[in-house]
Amino acid sequence: WFGANSQPQPVSTVAVETPVIEFVNPDACRILIVDDDDVVRKATEIKLRAQGYVVSTAADGPSAIHTARLERPDLILLDLNFPPDVSLSWDGFGIMSWLRRLEEFKRTPIIICTGSEGSDLARRAQADGAAGFFHKPLDYAALLGMIHLRLKASRRTQATSASDSFEI
Repeated sequence: WFGANSQPQPVSTVAVETPVIEFVNPDACRILIVDDDDVVRKATEIKLRAQGYVVSTAADGPSAIHTARLERPDLILLDLNFPPDVSLSWDGFGIMSWLRRLEEFKRTPIIICTGSEGSDLARRAQADGAAGFFHKPLDYAALLGMIHLRLKASRRTQATSASDSFEI
C-alpha cells in the first residue's frame, strides 16, 4: 500500500455549510403542560425533560391556573378539551383567557395541542393569542422546534422590554 516514497493523496473535501443555531438554555426554561390525558401529559413531559426543560403539569383548569402562578412557566402547552367540572366548565380557550387576564402571563407563549378537529379552531386560537397550534397525535420534532422558536422570541422580547424601560 505505502512504499517508502509514497505521498498521501489529497482528499477531496466538500464544503458543508453548517447552520448557526442560537440555542436557548433549556435548563433555564420552564414549561407547563396542561392536558387531561395522562398518557399525553406524561409522554410530552418525558420528551421535554429529555431536552433539558424544567417541566410541570396540570390536568384541569383550576390546577393549571394554580400551577402557572406558582411555577411561572416560560411557555405553556395547552389542550383544548377537558371533561366537565361539577362547578365550572373549563376548556382550553377559557384557561387561556384566565391566564391572559393575569399580568404575569400576558406575554407568555401558549401553544395549543389538541385532538379536536375543526378548521376554525386554529384561527380562533391565533385570534385569542396562541403562539402555535398542533393536532394530536403530536409531531414531537415539530413541537420541539416551535417551542425553541417561541422561547427564543420570548427571551428576545423580554430583553428588549427590559432595556427599553431602563432609565437613568
